[in-house]
Amino acid sequence: MTQLGPVPSAQWGRVALRHLLPAPLRRRGRQLVARGGLLWLHLRANPAWLAHRLGRTLEGSRRVVVVGSGHRVGSTWLFNLLRELGDLRNAIDEVPPHLHRYGALLPGSTDYHWLAAIRGWAILKGHADPPSNAAQAAQGQFVTIYRDPRDVLVSAAFQRARLPVAQGGWGEAFQALSVAQRIDRLLADPCPTLLDELERWYRTPFALRVSYEALHKRPAATLAGLVEPLALPVTQRQIEALVARHDFFRVTGRRPGEAAESATRKGIIGDWRNHFTPATCAHFRSAQGGRWGQILEEMGYGW
Repeated sequence: MTQLGPVPSAQWGRVALRHLLPAPLRRRGRQLVARGGLLWLHLRANPAWLAHRLGRTLEGSRRVVVVGSGHRVGSTWLFNLLRELGDLRNAIDEVPPHLHRYGALLPGSTDYHWLAAIRGWAILKGHADPPSNAAQAAQGQFVTIYRDPRDVLVSAAFQRARLPVAQGGWGEAFQALSVAQRIDRLLADPCPTLLDELERWYRTPFALRVSYEALHKRPAATLAGLVEPLALPVTQRQIEALVARHDFFRVTGRRPGEAAESATRKGIIGDWRNHFTPATCAHFRSAQGGRWGQILEEMGYGW
């Protein structure tokens, strides 16, 4: 039997529940608490929100948002912000099973016809290719986020060293390399999926575009710029309250860059400067026939 040490009386109930309740019930309890906190946040910031929330359910209105992007650009952060801002249902389990894994749409092409079957107010995220035509794009509202490609490479260098091979990691030999050497390996990848995804989503005409750096520096203003095109009926007070709820330190208890093995370790703008050598910079400019350098210029990032 688990022995409980001295516990302050104010925390006793929480500790007792952690030891006595099965893990699924504890998770469900945390979800309910989080849900209650989100509802209170909306109501406190906008008393009219509840009437709208009930009205859209009674009317059966529909709003389906898809956050699509390449990897390592902050799409999960944007997804969580929009999901809570619009009180949108995560509809990933309503997607055909062969098109998603780990809670996200799988990379590759899809015609998005299946979006029409998703009802109500919902949101999805993933790394599938963007819509190929206006008819596909009309099935939902697409939002994409992009990031300095050099920071994408640094983030991927850490992530692919940390993940098990079965989940996309590149193994112990890759982990043993320096960060600069890992970046060289990524730049020389004969199947440059990181680059392919960045190009496709940045260049698509069928998605609203958000830069990671803008979201990081001016989160409230950046979200406010999405409210009207996505038709999310929220106020500036709701946006600001939600941004505070998702503050990096509040969520993780750490400053960006701490705890190198954590999936949420990064978040540093310009982190590439800590890891790119002069040789890495030269390799970046020439890699993949100059494509990395070209997309960097298109996105408006300089050296």
